[in-house]
Amino acid sequence: MDVCKNSIRLLEIPDSSNLKSIGYDSLSKELYIVFKSSAETLYVYEGVKSDLFVNLVGERSMGRMFHDLVVKASLPYPVTTIRDFETRPTIRLLTGTKFEVTEKGSV
Repeated sequence: MDVCKNSIRLLEIPDSSNLKSIGYDSLSKELYIVFKSSAETLYVYEGVKSDLFVNLVGERSMGRMFHDLVVKASLPYPVTTIRDFETRPTIRLLTGTKFEVTEKGSV
């Protein structure tokens, strides 16, 4: 993944004890996670299907569901870490907590 060519949209998750923000790109099938414990690092999980993301954001405990669906997956998702991501001009952090899913499954 070339972060300089992508504009990543992240939404804050104020009610989560583990997750700070989350995002998803349906074209590249990448799930973006920022943990509260390492807020300066963006984790990019590759090969994540849109239905997994929809299930994830629909849960009361996104952190627990993330752990169950992504971390403990029988076939682990490849992950890339990007440190100091907030200093990169192509990555935007959007405030708010509303996720909108279109009919085609993109967010």
